[in-house]
Amino acid sequence: MIPHILYNDPAEVITEIHSLALSNIDKEKNLKDFILKLQNINKYSFSNLNGELFLRYVLVCLSYSRLDIEIVNNPTFREKLNSNILEIMSSLMIQDHQLVAFSETLNNEIRSLLEQ
Repeated sequence: MIPHILYNDPAEVITEIHSLALSNIDKEKNLKDFILKLQNINKYSFSNLNGELFLRYVLVCLSYSRLDIEIVNNPTFREKLNSNILEIMSSLMIQDHQLVAFSETLNNEIRSLLEQ
């Protein structure tokens, strides 16, 4: 299960994403091939990361994609969200990459590839 980037403690998110990345390392090639064929997303970070870092980045993007736009734009949650994202991405060594929010369909397709 992909942890929630806002509601879960950042330390838990980091641990879970690290574990999921390691356990799915064998799916990197198929996942990368799938993402790089997509038309409507910024592929820069996906094409420049490899191995566990690539999977960590995909998993953080999946977690970020779970957020409703109202929450992302809500000032009440914005500071906590930004703080969580900074801590999580820095700890996972992907802080130099911009998050990509996947559509619900794309999110489901990527999750399906991870579950195979």
